[in-house]
Amino acid sequence: MLFKILKTKEIKNKKITSVSVIIFNNFKEILAVKLLKRGWDIPGGHVEDGDRNIFETAKREVLEEAYVEIKDCKVSTIIRSYYYKVPTYMLILSAKVGKIYEFNKNEESLDRKFMNPLHFLKSYGKNNDFELMREIIKNALKYP
Repeated sequence: MLFKILKTKEIKNKKITSVSVIIFNNFKEILAVKLLKRGWDIPGGHVEDGDRNIFETAKREVLEEAYVEIKDCKVSTIIRSYYYKVPTYMLILSAKVGKIYEFNKNEESLDRKFMNPLHFLKSYGKNNDFELMREIIKNALKYP
């Protein structure tokens, strides 16, 4: 198994490689971005050396991919990955939408829109792991 959702919401002294965010609006819709390489997905990306913490990574990635500011971020899912042959961790945050800027296509993101969770899952599941994302959304709905 390449990815495993952990029961804990906290890890210490572990290699965190990426952070993604389930962003909710006031209608409990999810902000989705249409990525060039993966289709509809949640915004996120790799932790960079200059990032002081996971919340800074999340805010940077969401702004880069979706042109949106986020607030009230909380860890909702931790995934252990063996993608790099040694255990690393991907954190999924739950957040509320803040300021929304004009969207501009870029080399990564083609579009953005809010979708109800079921519609998002149908769009996501065409190219990705439907069951993993379903569990991630279920966890995020507990924290908005």
